[in-house]
Amino acid sequence: SIRGAKDVIAGRTRDLGGVQALDERTLRITLADADPSFLLRLASAVTWVVPEEAVVAGKPEWKDKPVGAGPFKFVEWKRNEKIVLEAWDGFFQGRPSVDRIEYRIVPDRATSVAQYEAGELDLVEVAGSDLRRIGADPILSKQLHTWTGARLQYFGLNMYKMDVFKDKRVRQAFNYAVNKQEIIDRVLFNAVKPATGIVPQGIPEYNPRLKGYDYNPERAQQLLAEAGFPGGRGFPAFQVTSDGRSTTILEAFAAQIRQNLGINVEVNVVERGQMVKGLWDHKTWNAFFWGWTADFPSAEIWTHQLLHGGVDSNFFGYNNPEFDKIVDQARSTVDESKRKALWQRAEQMAMDDAAMIPFSYFQYIYLVKPSVKGVLFRFDGPYWFKNITIQK
Repeated sequence: SIRGAKDVIAGRTRDLGGVQALDERTLRITLADADPSFLLRLASAVTWVVPEEAVVAGKPEWKDKPVGAGPFKFVEWKRNEKIVLEAWDGFFQGRPSVDRIEYRIVPDRATSVAQYEAGELDLVEVAGSDLRRIGADPILSKQLHTWTGARLQYFGLNMYKMDVFKDKRVRQAFNYAVNKQEIIDRVLFNAVKPATGIVPQGIPEYNPRLKGYDYNPERAQQLLAEAGFPGGRGFPAFQVTSDGRSTTILEAFAAQIRQNLGINVEVNVVERGQMVKGLWDHKTWNAFFWGWTADFPSAEIWTHQLLHGGVDSNFFGYNNPEFDKIVDQARSTVDESKRKALWQRAEQMAMDDAAMIPFSYFQYIYLVKPSVKGVLFRFDGPYWFKNITIQK
């Protein structure tokens, strides 16, 4: 949306006229069109300020001595062991409260939890498989904290590949046939929350009134019969695909579809790179399980990037011109309340159309020592630690 950006991308010019350095500390950016999410984009990782002299083209060694602008400065990186940061006295918002942060590189989460219990770590992420044990522990359970993360996991029914999924009744039937809470309880140990919509909690446009599809196998069977496949008869067998991290979720999904709809579903597990390539090819996978995570807090991340008919990251083949019209309007509406209403209207339409099967919202689950105060998490993870204090 920057003025002149499309010409630069197309190779017609190298001069990005919409960006000007007015002086050593002032950058002026002129937009070609209204873009209310632009400031959010500037706050994401890909547009963080990086000093030119610290980045040497073609020489990746600069990453060993990174230069930033935050409250902590880089001190040491021992590969596969630790990263050390120290407080920076010159930070423009004041020196942080703690002197030093040490990130331990521990590949196995069970090991890191054991180190936490031994007093070697103050803050550690918890795997779902450890939740029941920790929840039953009278001491550790009080040190367990959760924060909402802006990641949606979903099942996609590929309309590019299978014509049967173009029937809205079929897609609705699949939504009613999946018992999300049972899978989350038994397979994921309640490490995530069941999704009621497409936009996760913690995002300004999240709609708490959106209830989604409840588990209703009778209604699922009725809709499938109306679509011409009573009891699943005549419905083509297909594969549901994801990478190796999601095998048990795929198996549970396939079992529920077989039981509730009478449709034969095979589980297909592939390497992550192959999975991603297949998504972008559009016509590789019949159905799939995947996730989409925000790099800035806006409904645009999911409602536009995943479902608009004009974007390549629409892996489903969902195509509704009226939906696209509302999304385009939301992306250019500057008034915050009107924009929010448009995003929620678009999300409701996509849910009514059963454009996907929203499965879960991600949660950050951490053990935090009682002596550590002021831990904050944003939608994208731990929040910079500037205000943390240690009270021992």
